[in-house]
Amino acid sequence: QFLALAQHGASFAPQNIRCGVSQHHASSTPLSSTAAGAGFGQATELPDSLDDSAILAAQGCVTYMNDAGPMQRCRVDFDTSIGDETYTTLKSSTEFMQKFVTALCYETIPGVQDMRQNEMMALVQAKVELSQIYAEEGISDEEDGDDFQEEASEEEEQKPTNPRIEELRRIIYNGGRALPEDPSTPLWTGPKARVYFPDEGSAALARRDWAPQAANPEEAVEPPCVE
Repeated sequence: QFLALAQHGASFAPQNIRCGVSQHHASSTPLSSTAAGAGFGQATELPDSLDDSAILAAQGCVTYMNDAGPMQRCRVDFDTSIGDETYTTLKSSTEFMQKFVTALCYETIPGVQDMRQNEMMALVQAKVELSQIYAEEGISDEEDGDDFQEEASEEEEQKPTNPRIEELRRIIYNGGRALPEDPSTPLWTGPKARVYFPDEGSAALARRDWAPQAANPEEAVEPPCVE
């Protein structure tokens, strides 16, 4: 089961829904209730950030797909006229495409958003529990998040007497992501989203830079369902 996406000169928009996306918006203002609650075929206000633009476009695509049924095509037009003129259209639309693909996966592929939320919760809980253990055992200067990763990567030097400490450090080092015991086992085995690029060079760069299979979700640009 696949969700197919293609990046050309501009990314994608639903046929009967107008999605205005402008590159000069860069704030992190949440998506307005007007934009999020607009009905099918109704115009919406432009969001205040690129993230919200991607979310709005993804929601519009989902609305169209639910109405039109399977095997339909939709297009999102991304305005790159205000961006850096030295960039190609493909490069100028890549950041939006990354955010759009993530938002669309969360909207359409069951379990992807739950997986990310579980990872975030596991990371928070591990940090809290590790801080409590440090306090109980009188260990100081261990509560900084950057130190966790550094210590987890220096296993030969750091050998805590409490095995739970090492377990929690590993969880934190992996960003809360539960890795399969067999390294050859994929992180995600459910439905997938495939992104098609206009040339092999762009596809190769995306495979290298988007890192959907990264051990730590903070290092991944896309969720693990993307290929």
